[in-house]
Amino acid sequence: MAKAGSAFESITLNGRNFTCDSESEPEVDLTKYSNETAANTDGTFRVKKTRKVQSISGVEIAVDPALGDLSFINDLQDKLEPFSFMATRVDGGVYSGEVTLVDDVKYKEKDGTMELSIEGRIEML
Repeated sequence: MAKAGSAFESITLNGRNFTCDSESEPEVDLTKYSNETAANTDGTFRVKKTRKVQSISGVEIAVDPALGDLSFINDLQDKLEPFSFMATRVDGGVYSGEVTLVDDVKYKEKDGTMELSIEGRIEML
């Protein structure tokens, strides 16, 4: 049976819900460790594990400056501590966790959208 990918239907940031652009292509990385191998002198190898944060990038949300969406997102970008996050996929799947916004957050005037990248502790429910 074929399985199709799924875009996000909505994303909730610190309790505020945003609708997602149906054309966005989120990239989800739930990897918990980065693995690197190192050779031993006897021809064997060992694995060095480095803990990493999970990430979701390329999420385009619809924003309305008249509703204060721009200042809300800017306030999140300025926060020093993580905030709650939840994303619902169109197929019903849900991602949840504690995150922070990373990279530049730019509002696209013509489209009325903003692309977000987040990092933190993310899990699929």
